[in-house]
Amino acid sequence: MRPTNFITAICLALAPACAQALSLEFEAPKILEKDGADSPAAGQSAGFKSSIKRIKAALDEALNGGKAAKKDIDALTVGEINSLDADLRELADVLESYLKDTEDKLEKIAQYTNREYVSKFSPPKKVEASSQNSKADTTPKAMPVKIDGETFDASDGALIVDDENGGAASAFIANISNKNFVVTNFHVVSNETKLSFKTKDGISFGVPNKGFIAKDKDIYIIPINDIPKGACALPVAKNLEGVSAGDKIIVCGNGEGGGVLLKTAGKIVAIGPDKIEVDCPFYQGNSGSPLYHIKSGKIIGVISHVIIRDKDNIVSKHSNRFSNSAIKTSIRYFAQRIDSVQDWRALPLDEIAKEVAILKQYAKKLYTISYFEKNEALPSGAGYPDFEKIAIARISGANRAKYASAALKKKVLAEYCKSMSRLMSYEIASLKAKRLNPAFKETENRLIKEFSRRKADFETLLNSDTLN
Repeated sequence: MRPTNFITAICLALAPACAQALSLEFEAPKILEKDGADSPAAGQSAGFKSSIKRIKAALDEALNGGKAAKKDIDALTVGEINSLDADLRELADVLESYLKDTEDKLEKIAQYTNREYVSKFSPPKKVEASSQNSKADTTPKAMPVKIDGETFDASDGALIVDDENGGAASAFIANISNKNFVVTNFHVVSNETKLSFKTKDGISFGVPNKGFIAKDKDIYIIPINDIPKGACALPVAKNLEGVSAGDKIIVCGNGEGGGVLLKTAGKIVAIGPDKIEVDCPFYQGNSGSPLYHIKSGKIIGVISHVIIRDKDNIVSKHSNRFSNSAIKTSIRYFAQRIDSVQDWRALPLDEIAKEVAILKQYAKKLYTISYFEKNEALPSGAGYPDFEKIAIARISGANRAKYASAALKKKVLAEYCKSMSRLMSYEIASLKAKRLNPAFKETENRLIKEFSRRKADFETLLNSDTLN
């Protein structure tokens, strides 16, 4: 796209907003012309003029941004395109907000002057047949919202999570199948350290050594009997009927471990059978945060992970240049659906800690081997006696063979490869024999794969021309 086309695209996108701003500016005097300066409507007029100024400022900002786009769009980097796209989207949201604010003021002016004001820029509101006098649009615009006649704020149910090592995450209290649970990600509780849960009012509370993991999902729930004072159980959607892409959402959690419950607004990008993608930015510490759906007033997911796109992927790089690309940014944000969980499996917190400790033990073994092969020395506190014997023999043999014949050097290396192949076989068998909970299958398989790869490397070297 050439620069001129790019600026034209911006102008076309903002043209409706310009037309609305100009029309609104001339509409208010018509309503006010027969009322004196001392009327209540005159007070509303001041607020109205303020809205018009803000709209004009936003339009000026857009115009200046368009004039600044002087270089070829093809020369922009992906990062520059993403940044420009984000700026324009933010500007569009600002304009939408200001225009709505202005129309609200015109409606109030009309009420003061006993005139009827009908918006020229949006379709008339639908009135339910069963209640002609009720408000047609009952969609909550922002928190707090009305649920069952009571006002609540989503942060009343959100929780700050900390561990003994200074790690941070999020959780929330939710009502699922008429029972109250603390809800978070499985990866949040998958550690050896004790977690603390705290409400926004600073009330810490303990949880029982019980819990359930959602099969094939990163969701973990802990049953609780009592809800801390000042907190509430957030309602969870039983299904996603009426939930669509484009709907507004809010994420409320312990972003960046700040110890406060930040609310970040966004929209749903897409919905899948197990996940929901949103355009709302996440931060470290947001794992386990509730995904709040404004329209329904319910929690529809648990914030879980992001996908960082490969900037060097030629297909993605090319597709991202198109204005109709569904993927706009370099990072994608996801939540796990709660309503589609088919099976909850009991998994106590102490059992999680024990099995995580086992997996870390095997991971440390792989680290020790890698460190030795890179540095020809053992790391401090290796704690891996089976390997330490092999490593010491390797160092000793290498020192003896330093000035010896090639045949002796081959013999020393061959002995090391044979010993390591046997050790890798043993580690694979011993890890499988642990019979860990299926919840840890992915991590277990990853470790086994790495041990198997190393075993194959040693056996390949044994059979190579180098040692024969």
